[in-house]
Amino acid sequence: MSGFRIAPQPQPIATRSTRPVRSGSYMAWVHNLPCIVTGRSPVEAAHVNYAAPLYGAFGRGMAQKASDRWVLPVHKSAHDAQHRHGDERDWWETQGIDPHLSALVLWGLWNERGDDATDAAISLMKLGLGRI
Repeated sequence: MSGFRIAPQPQPIATRSTRPVRSGSYMAWVHNLPCIVTGRSPVEAAHVNYAAPLYGAFGRGMAQKASDRWVLPVHKSAHDAQHRHGDERDWWETQGIDPHLSALVLWGLWNERGDDATDAAISLMKLGLGRI
């Protein structure tokens, strides 16, 4: 028998560093961005709740919100549609957006530049940040 063996993929292990992060100042900054789906304002902070271990996103625990690291600016109408849809992963795919990649880019910009990241974030969103 010929062929090759695919090594098992290591499973990420949740550690203290993967516990949910809370940042009021980051959330305030996100509220000043346009919607990543529609480009409209004002927005709500939409937590991406499903797991994506490739990005280090472990989802949320029972009765626990996802980390603020996994927040995206979403207009109320789109946020309501996201919750009505039922399957969050499918909803984001329908929008053509990789929410985990988008959230990480915004989180990184803000952590590096603080409030000065706004113009860069808006420019990236106009160019299609996270579009798949």
